[in-house]
Amino acid sequence: MGNLRLGLVFAFVSVLAGCTTTLERGEELYRQGDLRGAIGVWGEVKPQSTEYDRAQEHLVEAQAEYARRIQRYMKRADFFADEGRLAEAVLYYRLTYKSAPDRTEVQDRVQQLVREQRAQEAEEIRLLREALAVGNLKSASAHAENLERINPFDPSIQLEIDEVEASSGAQVLTNLS
Repeated sequence: MGNLRLGLVFAFVSVLAGCTTTLERGEELYRQGDLRGAIGVWGEVKPQSTEYDRAQEHLVEAQAEYARRIQRYMKRADFFADEGRLAEAVLYYRLTYKSAPDRTEVQDRVQQLVREQRAQEAEEIRLLREALAVGNLKSASAHAENLERINPFDPSIQLEIDEVEASSGAQVLTNLS
């Protein structure tokens, strides 16, 4: 809704300034990447306007592009969720929600996945630390890989992974001596 408002504010200011036509304002928003704003501006063109037919053409194309974008985000989110790559899934669900805030089921899915992600991270960290404590580097490495799959973005998780790698390196050096 914010992009639509911004697009309408931009359109209103442009009208007052006499800078461009409504069609051109929509095209400018589109070029700037504000697809929702462009759709809002083109949708405001009245049927009696000389720009109406061209605005409708742009509007139909932009709405189709918008639908494809939402679908692409959802497919990526679903793929990452199915792969257990929860942080990446959350990222794409949030992009979907930001692009289509009227889709409340997406917000519900984000909340569910964030809870699931946190629980899985906590469990993997617990298991990783237990494995390190008893010197089971094979198990610790497996848990480190799981952590990286779940959330490759979190620096604190990277510290856990680094600790496993350092322990493995130390073990190799000990065995070589």
